[in-house]
Amino acid sequence: MEGLTYAKHGQKKPLGQLAKINGKRAVAFLDKDKQVKSYTTIDEINDMFCTIDNVPEYNLDF
Repeated sequence: MEGLTYAKHGQKKPLGQLAKINGKRAVAFLDKDKQVKSYTTIDEINDMFCTIDNVPEYNLDF
C-alpha cells in the first residue's frame, strides 16, 4: 500500500499509513475499507519525546 510506513531497522513491521489529517502530517490507522480509525500527528509524536524523561534506550547492531 502506497504511503504505508514501516520500521526501518530489523524486522519489517508496519507503523501506519502516512496521511494529512486536518492539514497536519500524521500516522493513521485504517480499517479494511481504508477508513481512518485513529491517528497521531507527527507533532504529537515529537511532543512525546520532548516531555517524557523515561523513554527506553537501546543499543542495537542491525
